[in-house]
Amino acid sequence: MNAHTKGKARSTRVKEGMTVKVVRGQHKGKQAKVSEVNTKKSTVYLEGIEATRRDGQKAPIPIHTSNLFVEAQK
Repeated sequence: MNAHTKGKARSTRVKEGMTVKVVRGQHKGKQAKVSEVNTKKSTVYLEGIEATRRDGQKAPIPIHTSNLFVEAQK
């Protein structure tokens, strides 16, 4: 019996406003809301997960969708 026969979705399309959890990488374990989605690069920008540039400005970090787990939908 596989996931298709159980009737449960194996994957979902990530959309703005969803709550996701980072499962791999530097920000592993953090939960955040999706603020922007780049479908061409399959990356997502999350609220509160940012890097500091040399000039002191905050910049959002792109995270690949394969490194995320959808916690709650919109």
